[in-house]
Amino acid sequence: MTQKQFEQRMATIKLRALYVFKDFNAPVRKDILRQSFRDTQTNNRLEITTYIYYMPYTNEVWLSPRWRGRDNPNYQWFERQSEYLVKYMATHLGGRYVRTK
Repeated sequence: MTQKQFEQRMATIKLRALYVFKDFNAPVRKDILRQSFRDTQTNNRLEITTYIYYMPYTNEVWLSPRWRGRDNPNYQWFERQSEYLVKYMATHLGGRYVRTK
């Protein structure tokens, strides 16, 4: 793969990454969080970041009595999105995805 081909594929991946974290099965009722995701690409590296301090809590099990035993509708959403994106990247860059424990 040439450098130009790599850059073109990374541009496609970058767009897909933002879509995955902003729109595709993103957290329920968290529009501020959805819109906070930003991407940075430097030296063949893609980073997706957010400035929202409570983002890690949207991904966890609800333990507080406040929720009366209800399930978090967003539970593990970040893991699902990340795994999907890694598989997508592997496919588009000619690699393969192998999940290890």
